[in-house]
Amino acid sequence: MRRWLVVAALAACGDNAPPVVDTRVEVVAMPAESTSKLDVVFVIGNGVSVLDHQVALGEALPAWLAQISIDGQPDLHVAAITTDMGTSAAHGDPAPAIGGSINGCTSRGDNGAMFAWDASDHVLVDGPAATNHPDTLLRDLARTVDRGSAGCGYQQPLAALRAAFTNPLNAEFRRSDAALGIVVLSDTEDCSALDPSLFSTDTSVLGPLSSFRCTRFGIRCAEPDMTSYGPRTQCEPDPSSELVEDPTDFVDLVRGQASDPRRVAFGAIIAPSDIAIEPRAPSGNSVPVPAVAHSCRWLDSSNSTEDANPALRLAWFAQQFGDRGAIGSICSDDVSPAATTMGINMRRAMGDPCIEDDVPLDHCTAVDEVDGVDAPVPPCGASSASCWELVTDPTTCPNAAHQKLVVHRIGAAPAGTYTLLRC
Repeated sequence: MRRWLVVAALAACGDNAPPVVDTRVEVVAMPAESTSKLDVVFVIGNGVSVLDHQVALGEALPAWLAQISIDGQPDLHVAAITTDMGTSAAHGDPAPAIGGSINGCTSRGDNGAMFAWDASDHVLVDGPAATNHPDTLLRDLARTVDRGSAGCGYQQPLAALRAAFTNPLNAEFRRSDAALGIVVLSDTEDCSALDPSLFSTDTSVLGPLSSFRCTRFGIRCAEPDMTSYGPRTQCEPDPSSELVEDPTDFVDLVRGQASDPRRVAFGAIIAPSDIAIEPRAPSGNSVPVPAVAHSCRWLDSSNSTEDANPALRLAWFAQQFGDRGAIGSICSDDVSPAATTMGINMRRAMGDPCIEDDVPLDHCTAVDEVDGVDAPVPPCGASSASCWELVTDPTTCPNAAHQKLVVHRIGAAPAGTYTLLRC
């Protein structure tokens, strides 16, 4: 929810008077032209330890689908990609293939190629006018996010997204007039490589070839030495890394996939992003080396303990999408609450008129925003011109106050208009 400052220039208070905080929040940002079209890509970590979570995500899809279906059947394009980009990097040719305990990594991996319910289709289509899958929507959606466990352990979800938007195999996925939803499922840090030397087997400079390199070279903290033991504070993605890509570039890339950045919703089901470095012996070795401390764990389907690493870069990335960004825990047995939130955010991207937050609905104001410029819209009853009102609609708005914003217009709104309601 957005808050803003209102500075009152009152002579009696003097020039050094503190700003007055307007405690209202932006509760609706609704395009004048909503859409029923939604293109969704699931970015699935397909390492060994993520397999149970693919099942959990499949079980949470009813909660997600219930949110995007509240106001009628959505017109869906859905596909999944994996985080497997092999040993490729933004610069240069892929590094030599590597194997080991975190699965083999070869060349460009899946390179952002989309998968749907069946290997012969890249996109699942389901809408009022057309469908291309044989079973129920929920069953084929669950098949779509089931991507197995043979992928490269150096997961590159952000690089995979970029590849997905340029891979010619995926040409039928994106529609220019559809909102875009993205969900990442990953149990480790984003390792989108800038230089293929990140995967070098020469350990003299970079240390052991392990996913710790993704954290060591992908983030920076107030404590500059990322190999010393102990907790880290004030951590953020490292924009100056020579080995791991700056995620800021991917923010612009993803926003650019829609006609308006508010048409994009992003969710990440990941481990908590608290960073600490601890000594840990690699598999098959008794000598401990620096490693990122696991931030959560769970029991898998065979009652074995599995661990997940903090994914600070992905958490930061989700936060860049404001009220259309969401984070859920991959260590939760039930990810339905996260799926519900992500569904709400996608509905917002489509043009949701509902007030989802439990806030006081007095002193509300509305404006039409066009190209960053606000024009006040009066409440109905105060003017014969275009106006707004709140309408109770439990069917369309089952959450919170059951209220939705309705704008009555005299004439068509300019292209790109968003109505913002602040209460």
